[in-house]
Amino acid sequence: MTKTASALTVLDREFLEIRARVLELAAALDRLDRAGGPPAGDPRWGAIRQGVEVLRSVSYTHLRAHET
Repeated sequence: MTKTASALTVLDREFLEIRARVLELAAALDRLDRAGGPPAGDPRWGAIRQGVEVLRSVSYTHLRAHET
């Protein structure tokens, strides 16, 4: 089984759960924003921002390198 097929298998199996979690996160961030934003200096907000930055920085170029 190739890595692409394996990735497709994972996506087939996990797509709905992953999408639901992303939408849940977006909704929670929207509620926080509508409530006036995070409290200044709250370390939990820093941890949330750090997690979002990790998600934004993910690169899938290593997967494309195996496609030919």
